[in-house]
Amino acid sequence: MKKCHQCGESIENEHRFCAACGADLNLPNIDQETDTTYPRFVSHTEETAKVGGSRFIFKRRFKPMIWIPLAVLFLLAIVAVSGWFVGSHYTSASYAIDQLEQSIEQKDAEGVLKWLDNENSDFKIDESQVDSFIAVMNEHRSFMSKVFDQLRAQEAADSNTDSDQKLNVFGSEAEAISGDQAFSFLSLRQEGKKWFFFDRYVFDVQPFYLEVQTNFKGTKLYINDEKVATADRVDYQRRFGPYLPGEYKVKAVYEGEYGKLQEESEVDLFEQEQASMDLSLNGAYVMVFASDPDAQLVSNGTAGETIPASGLQIGPVPLDGSIQLKAVKTYPWGEVESPAWSIEDDQDIYLDLNPVTAQLQDEVQQTVNEFAVSWIEAYTQLDPQLLLHVDEERRAFHQDDMDDLLKQGLLITGTPKSAEYDVESLTFNQYEDNIETTIDVRVLYDMSVYYQNEEPELTEYEYMWRVYLDYEADSGKWVISGIENMYVFNPSQSKLVDLSSTI
Repeated sequence: MKKCHQCGESIENEHRFCAACGADLNLPNIDQETDTTYPRFVSHTEETAKVGGSRFIFKRRFKPMIWIPLAVLFLLAIVAVSGWFVGSHYTSASYAIDQLEQSIEQKDAEGVLKWLDNENSDFKIDESQVDSFIAVMNEHRSFMSKVFDQLRAQEAADSNTDSDQKLNVFGSEAEAISGDQAFSFLSLRQEGKKWFFFDRYVFDVQPFYLEVQTNFKGTKLYINDEKVATADRVDYQRRFGPYLPGEYKVKAVYEGEYGKLQEESEVDLFEQEQASMDLSLNGAYVMVFASDPDAQLVSNGTAGETIPASGLQIGPVPLDGSIQLKAVKTYPWGEVESPAWSIEDDQDIYLDLNPVTAQLQDEVQQTVNEFAVSWIEAYTQLDPQLLLHVDEERRAFHQDDMDDLLKQGLLITGTPKSAEYDVESLTFNQYEDNIETTIDVRVLYDMSVYYQNEEPELTEYEYMWRVYLDYEADSGKWVISGIENMYVFNPSQSKLVDLSSTI
């Protein structure tokens, strides 16, 4: 056995070449005469050596496996460099600006929200605000162009600024570039690192606020259909926010006993940091009076409170005529209601109840008719107990009148003919629990007033009376409390009743 002068491998004596490295075993060992630092792990190559003044050319073969780690390292280096350039691009400020602009143009709320700084506990951004932000930006395209021109101006200024100063550039240099501070609500800011090596950029949004005022306590305020507050006092005022720039619908709603009041308005938040809105409702508190105390108030068909003599304050009520008020009171002869009053201003309201209804006319006239018929019968028989619908004081008066006739030796006989009523003369008065009416009537009789020793001769007699009646709650009937003789009876509207048919 012999050893290879090249790699030291043991080789059979009859072999000329080394089975391990391929060295020619018949060549002299040149390792002692040549540089021993030549590379040993390479593929087949030609090398020259000088031995005893002669040059020898021979081929050397090294182990090929040594190239694999080198190739891997080379590839990793290429991937790392490529990844660095790709990562730098996709995490650059210019890429962030382009992506935000593209997301707005494509109305991609999720994409926009990804780029906005939503870590501030005082300013939580939701998708509804982002939708409004996208809408107002797309509606005002020239405005949006100026915003992104300004952001790119900021990015250009940042590239020439030390990293410690970048966060302050937008408020000065970028605004100077844009020449308009109105567009400085959106700014670019570096926020930590991404993947340990690259800058992470987010967009700071200047918060916007809405100051809303309304006039009635209990009014509910809505922003984009979301309830945000209930007014706890008259002339309520409050600032709401922060919000993203965008289009916002603000609504004030009051729902009360006397109807619904509502005002709403839309505002674009982007031209100023705070917008003020006056959502005073078109309503008022009004005083309601009724001609008859203790009548019940009815609003659009719904019964409400009792109206005292001092009046009733109600409200707030809308002043658009949508609310109609009536006063309603139930009298012994039926329910009476006032004419409807449409509320169109904040003036005091007077609801006039007229208790003189057709039902009252009929009841009073029927009472007087029955009294007139009973009167001739009572005087014919000189018996005041035959008088109908009179109180005891009135009955006593007629008893005295009959006694005077007897003293004079006079008698009365006859039959009733008719009663003519002045319809418009019927009056109504109420004093606490006492209800009183009066009515004018002309009664005709076929009658004779004669002495006891004479024969009666019937003649038409005319009596013009103003009859006073009181309502007795216990009996539920009208009672005649007084009769006043009249000298003139000239009705503008009359009603004639045939009394002969009632006998």
